Amino acid sequence: MSITVVDAGANPIYFERMNGAYIGSAELSKLKAVNSAGMQMPTSVLEDFSFGKDKKGGPAPGLANLPGFVTLAGGIPFNAGKDFLGAVGVSGEMPDQDAACAQAGLDAVKSLLK
Repeated sequence: MSITVVDAGANPIYFERMNGAYIGSAELSKLKAVNSAGMQMPTSVLEDFSFGKDKKGGPAPGLANLPGFVTLAGGIPFNAGKDFLGAVGVSGEMPDQDAACAQAGLDAVKSLLK
């Protein structure tokens, strides 16, 4: 897995690539974090906007074609109360597993984000 954390301005503040992780997962984790922070929503929602829940077309199909825009699950924004702090992006497995890993990381530090 590769994990990137960005601040509220989508600036990378932490990155870790685990031994054996695909080299390409590093860039994907960054893009997921940046896109999640920029839109202040999970990248899985951006996937639904692009492709629809049924994968037959969403209300904003062009999102998936924007340069540098990632619509794969694995990017999740986080807050402290009402204050937006940033986002985490995870890549290295299937998108739903990336999202679960990102959420597990946020859950682990949840008590610190108050």
